[in-house]
Amino acid sequence: MSKDYLPEGITEEKLVEIVKRVSLGSAMKFQFGYHDVDDMMQKAHELAITFLSEGKFKPRGEKPMELQLTNFLRIWIHNRLSNYRRDNSCRYPNNGGANQVKYNLIHPLHIYSQGLSNSDIFARGSGLPEDIEKKEIIDRLMDNFKKGERKLYDKYISGEEELTEKEENKLFKAVKRILNGNVEDYV
Repeated sequence: MSKDYLPEGITEEKLVEIVKRVSLGSAMKFQFGYHDVDDMMQKAHELAITFLSEGKFKPRGEKPMELQLTNFLRIWIHNRLSNYRRDNSCRYPNNGGANQVKYNLIHPLHIYSQGLSNSDIFARGSGLPEDIEKKEIIDRLMDNFKKGERKLYDKYISGEEELTEKEENKLFKAVKRILNGNVEDYV
């Protein structure tokens, strides 16, 4: 920031100290969703520096400059962070469209809110852990198959045609290569 825009009698170090002190209080109040205190403090710093660099702060009265700047930034940052939270979170979750997407991002659906307990989720008969593991293995295979191997896998999964012994061996070797030779752990 250029020193031309520093209020009279305020050094850069003092300005940074004032902005940190003022932004911490507002940042704690206006954190929301995945925006934590650090994110909101960064936003507050950005807002304060942008505002001051535009030369919009005009001191008034006979109070000390530091006190005027602190009071002004406290109110100004508070209002801007309030607007930021309003504009980037959803006020009406069932309003549909973009508001629904914002609401879902800010308020994630936790697996426990579905009425399942830990014992239900991880019970041997639920199949959830196995399904997750299968999905991870399949994703790993899909990401690492070579072109011909992928065709063999698709042919095997579809079940429309039987693989020849040579094709089965080629597919098994590809799977073994991708899973670092630990195929037995996955069978």
